[in-house]
Amino acid sequence: TIQGQTTAGNVKLPAGCVVQTVSAEKTDTASSTTTVPTFSDAGLSCTITPKFSTSKILVHVNAGLGIDTSVFNTMRVVRNVGGGSFSIISAADSAGSRTAAHACVYDENNEGMVYMQDFIHLDNPATTSAVIYKVQLANSGGGGAVYLNRSGRDNNTAAYDVRTSSRIVLQEIAQ
Repeated sequence: TIQGQTTAGNVKLPAGCVVQTVSAEKTDTASSTTTVPTFSDAGLSCTITPKFSTSKILVHVNAGLGIDTSVFNTMRVVRNVGGGSFSIISAADSAGSRTAAHACVYDENNEGMVYMQDFIHLDNPATTSAVIYKVQLANSGGGGAVYLNRSGRDNNTAAYDVRTSSRIVLQEIAQ
């Protein structure tokens, strides 16, 4: 039995409930010749505005990375809370000169491959302001590029060198 008036300010959902789900998908391609430690945007981003400041955001990124030979190709996920600056989430300890990232692919002998990379993280932005999550790309240099949704070779034939789509799914989880 619900008694009295309820508002968003006093409703308490059971922990673990999905409050809302938003998603974005990128079906075209992108590329980056930016070299680490600098990253460039891949054109894949998604925004969620949490209903409760105590909520966590389940971030799931599934991205197809293609490569040029002889370079390491790197992806990371960054966020912006309430119009602030973008920063990496779930950053690994990057001791020394190592770059913190969420995926890295390398295949010296096969520019025709697209490697599907998954990243999942339960984030805690602690806000009811808009939170933007986006994918960024970089490579290890040497004149190479990292590609999103296509292979490095990208031959236009039905038999190989596929095209993929990439996505971000965000779920607000009640705490």
